[in-house]
Amino acid sequence: MARVIAETPVSGVPSMTRSNHLAAFINSLDVNTGTAEQITNVLRKDSTVLSFLLDGTHPDQSSETLEAACLVSKLVFADNALVSEPTIREIAARSWSQTCWQNPACIILPSSAVEVSRAVRIITFFRVQFAIRSGGHSPKSRMGKRGWVGISD
Repeated sequence: MARVIAETPVSGVPSMTRSNHLAAFINSLDVNTGTAEQITNVLRKDSTVLSFLLDGTHPDQSSETLEAACLVSKLVFADNALVSEPTIREIAARSWSQTCWQNPACIILPSSAVEVSRAVRIITFFRVQFAIRSGGHSPKSRMGKRGWVGISD
């Protein structure tokens, strides 16, 4: 895989570089080379995301990092990642309790344990908040609000 960004030490991991950290993240998603290149392009496109990758600067719930997490999810999960607001609204209204009808930034619909693992890797890499839904039986309305990534069955 081609180098993604300039080598800069990773905070707390002196022997690793940011580019190695990014490459390790992309490799952990077990995607083909074309998808890996698309993910790299998404991550290099935005200065806030690039700053996060280069120096660890991470604004709390940055809309840019949340958007990047959703775009990467769409690349990894294809049709099993929903980023279109009308589709998200429809899924939320169809399968979630009315108290949870707020719309997350995107919804990931994993179909296996491996896909759940990939979703968790994306969420933890970008440090975004998330909620898990299965049938909509949770009464906690804040779990589905915008600014979160949703994982649903």
